[in-house]
Amino acid sequence: MKALETKIEHSKYDIFYKKFREKFFIDKCQYSNKKYRRGDKSPSIWKHKTNAKGTFDVLTIFGNSIVDPEYFYKKWLDSRKYGFTEVNDAPFCRALIYLGVAFKEYTLDHDDSIWNTNLSHALLDSFLKNINAEIKEEKIKPNVQHQNAEDVVEAFYLYLSHGKLEEAWKLLSPLFQNRHIWKGDFTRFAQGYSNTLGIKNIKAFNAIEVNPNQVDCLVYYTDEIDVYPLPELDYFRTLPIAKLDDFTIELRELEKKMNTIGAIKFTDIFIGRLFDPVAIENIWYNCGLDDKMLKSLFGLPQPAVVQRLYNVSCIVENGIWKIKNISYKPIEYRSSR
Repeated sequence: MKALETKIEHSKYDIFYKKFREKFFIDKCQYSNKKYRRGDKSPSIWKHKTNAKGTFDVLTIFGNSIVDPEYFYKKWLDSRKYGFTEVNDAPFCRALIYLGVAFKEYTLDHDDSIWNTNLSHALLDSFLKNINAEIKEEKIKPNVQHQNAEDVVEAFYLYLSHGKLEEAWKLLSPLFQNRHIWKGDFTRFAQGYSNTLGIKNIKAFNAIEVNPNQVDCLVYYTDEIDVYPLPELDYFRTLPIAKLDDFTIELRELEKKMNTIGAIKFTDIFIGRLFDPVAIENIWYNCGLDDKMLKSLFGLPQPAVVQRLYNVSCIVENGIWKIKNISYKPIEYRSSR
């Protein structure tokens, strides 16, 4: 018989997961010889064993309800990706009772067969009420003073994904806001994301403390965007080295074409960026073209999914983390041959 499952939105599951992880850390891991970090997003904590030859500690809470020690972590990843997740009622109810939720006569000792969707929701509602949680539709809230640099970076891209451009803008340092391409103009900043359909799989990692007031890290995400057609770029990508002279001729012709539509800074673009899958994005934005004219200039866009990797520097300003700089880092694809 298939285990009963309950669908839970990310905002609620996120609160549950963090509280569950925190309690498990305190109960089982804070005095461990292994260097687990409180609040760390790594799943390594779930494979902790008090007895090296015994079972994973987290599984002892659930009896036979689950066999994967990373079960709740993987469900958390799903909720971030899709905006919701589906959890088996038995382990979910047991986890909420483990967190101290008192609901009628139910305890961890009850048989798995009694747990169902109604109980899952009742226990979850009681849990959220107990901690006085303010439930939102999205993970992030305006004006949150994020605890660390990685939080700021991930929040920045989450804001962009949800169309909260003003909130994303506030996470940039004044110096970065005034970089040459924006010059402190929020409208110009917003235009750069006019072709963004969605941002997913956001992950800030490899944080390095440069000094007490600066942290550098990498951020990866998948970007769902509209890409406008420009046949010349497809032609460039298929040219062999033997036709290098043809490349120069065609590039000059493209320069003339760009000048006629007002892209006067086309010659400032790095040649290497012309071979990006989304080269047209660099052209229209860096050349200062009006995003409202793109369809008339280039035709109807096509949706595309692009992997992004950036270097990000964050600094502390007035006690708050801000993004100081974001720079492009090519994703390397290595052949096994």
